Amino acid sequence: MKEEAFDLICQEAQKYGIIFKEKGPVLDDVKIPETLYYLNANQKVEGSRNGSLELDGYDEEKNVGFEFISEVDYEEWHVEQGIRSSVDDYDFLSTVKILAEGMEGKTDGLTVGVFYNPMPQFTEEEIRDENSDWEQKQALIRERAVEQLREQVKDFLEWLKGEGII
Repeated sequence: MKEEAFDLICQEAQKYGIIFKEKGPVLDDVKIPETLYYLNANQKVEGSRNGSLELDGYDEEKNVGFEFISEVDYEEWHVEQGIRSSVDDYDFLSTVKILAEGMEGKTDGLTVGVFYNPMPQFTEEEIRDENSDWEQKQALIRERAVEQLREQVKDFLEWLKGEGII
């Protein structure tokens, strides 16, 4: 998903005159979320540790970068919770919030967007729908994920435009 996300983010950014190149500056002393896999209904990712973060994309001319939080990042940042199950939960929203807040004052004038894999879920009706096979259901979820990520990127780009950054 990370490569697909990079391509989607770059396509949307180009519409606003931003040309992202892979890999951006390394931000030091950033609060990196300590992610968790096994979360109950009232639990969320809350912890962090200081570390370095290399941005996933960067437009040097506009001084704008981005980080896309994928399952790979979530895995890299996770805190050991004992025996690992075959079913994982992801709390991307709390993870994004911690990382975004943890970058404040660490970007040296660089404007950074933080995006995440939305990981949309099936509805009960979709799960039980016998008129569509597994491949059709996967295509539906993928389509939702792409659209939700596109909305995240558009929101950021519109914010940049509103702030006069682009």
